[in-house]
Amino acid sequence: MKVLIVDTQGGGSSACTKGDFGFGILVNAADAPWRRNFDIAHELYHLLTWDEPLPQPGEATDKPLDEKFADCFASVLLLPSDPVRDECRRRIHDDRLTHADVVAIARGFGVSTEALLWRLKSLRVIPRSAVEQALTDDNLKQADRDERREDHDRQQVRPSVRFVSLAFECLQNGTLSRGAFAQMMGIRRGRVGEFLAEYGLDETGDFSGQVGAA
Repeated sequence: MKVLIVDTQGGGSSACTKGDFGFGILVNAADAPWRRNFDIAHELYHLLTWDEPLPQPGEATDKPLDEKFADCFASVLLLPSDPVRDECRRRIHDDRLTHADVVAIARGFGVSTEALLWRLKSLRVIPRSAVEQALTDDNLKQADRDERREDHDRQQVRPSVRFVSLAFECLQNGTLSRGAFAQMMGIRRGRVGEFLAEYGLDETGDFSGQVGAA
């Protein structure tokens, strides 16, 4: 499965497709790491059920039923019941979890605080009313921002060697322009040569051996 993490320039958070090349998932590099994790798991559901008939909608809702199933799948995949319950039991004191505990658990599982809260509700660890109250709690929001500041600082995604090598091959054979290559890599056009050198590639040399080595 190919997973591309690129800046979609406001064109949505994620998408998936299936073709002769196999399966592919696209996620937005501008999103927070925990959002990307959830989006990848969400799109994985769609790929796993690609050839299955879409679930028939019941009562009218603001989200298609298959999208709800995909969200549920992602939640269960990223927040498995036993480990989540164990972590909650370890942290619960006087029958409560602090804001710091909730944020720490969410960070530990690589998901948003909101995703964790709804999962705790589905596991019957906390009631819906507690989730709804927490999501409007400014103190929890501030704790979440404070604790995740370091995660935001590390969220920049560096293109993989395989991705750069394939794009470099297209650049060399003329199917990708230098400007398009720069845009794809999120760099200025004048930095293409320097960027390629960081990956051990030479824009002016024979690319075939280098790409194979990469």
